[in-house]
Amino acid sequence: MVDYEIPMPRHTINGRRSMRSIADAVEALRRSGRLSDGSLAQLRTYAIRLPTGKITHIVIVIGPPREGQPSCGVALPSSNSFKARTGAGDLRTFEISRLDRAWVSNDGTVELSDGALLRAVNVGPTSIIPNLTPLQKRIVYRTLALIPARRPRYRGPASLDLKFLDYSTLYGLKLPSLKEIQRQLYKDPKLREITHQTIANALGACGMRRPRSGPLAVRKRSRAP
Repeated sequence: MVDYEIPMPRHTINGRRSMRSIADAVEALRRSGRLSDGSLAQLRTYAIRLPTGKITHIVIVIGPPREGQPSCGVALPSSNSFKARTGAGDLRTFEISRLDRAWVSNDGTVELSDGALLRAVNVGPTSIIPNLTPLQKRIVYRTLALIPARRPRYRGPASLDLKFLDYSTLYGLKLPSLKEIQRQLYKDPKLREITHQTIANALGACGMRRPRSGPLAVRKRSRAP
């Protein structure tokens, strides 16, 4: 069978907080009119790097395509493993990547790409939000405001607590030097006493490249074309 097209975020039902099982996603697709009796949904997983540098996987259950309509899916919590019952009824734990390109029947039964059939499939959520102190949150928020040309994505309205920030978009983001960041953050009365190291630690906790300052940074910039 041909793979289904991965849906755009605006056509994806967000089940990251409220759902844990493939059955939950199937029911959501059924309620939205995107999965009827006898049709199959498809599972897709893909890896993202967390702010800590570790890897987790996005899990999406995609409804069958309809001519002239955009692809529709359900996003489950990010995960690295799932539990399911095998054909023999045993409850086992599997790597989440086993679900990629698996097919899901209307009753929630999952057929893996190797033909194995699983029931009662539940993902084990992993957190993609770092545990930042209030000071670190303020540093990260103010620093991101310095790079309007490459703003990271938000899952909702931007706010100082950063709870809507898509942290997966921060990894590898290029930033000004620590010296420049500190100069700009000095405009915030609550950030006038912070050091370069404090800034670097806060940015590093979110997976952002720690920009250089000092002679090495100047020498590197002078070599740039």
